[in-house]
Amino acid sequence: MSKFTFGSYNIRPAPENKFKANDVKKHIKYKLNEELRDKEYNEKELPILTNHLTSVLLQYLKDLNLEKYKFMVSVIIAEQRGQGLKMTSECYWDSDTDYYVTETIVTDSLRCDIFK
Repeated sequence: MSKFTFGSYNIRPAPENKFKANDVKKHIKYKLNEELRDKEYNEKELPILTNHLTSVLLQYLKDLNLEKYKFMVSVIIAEQRGQGLKMTSECYWDSDTDYYVTETIVTDSLRCDIFK
């Protein structure tokens, strides 16, 4: 009977390749301020703006070249009229390797909430 040796595959990222949430949060805040600085709420332009912000932020995450990470970006834009907004989400994850980042930008006419 022959002896089989199976290779191993580490599903966790190497310590030097861990997701740096604080750095990502700073970039999100900078990018949102840059993109939304002069924008007025216009519901007809929302699909284009939302898709653009999602693409820009997702590309930034991909450019980090973090192996063994999958990314999800959610962008919510709403008209700012002084009303409150409550949201909740739920997912399963590994607290040693999985992370999330949120950022909210509020202007005179709109608010944008980002979840990564």
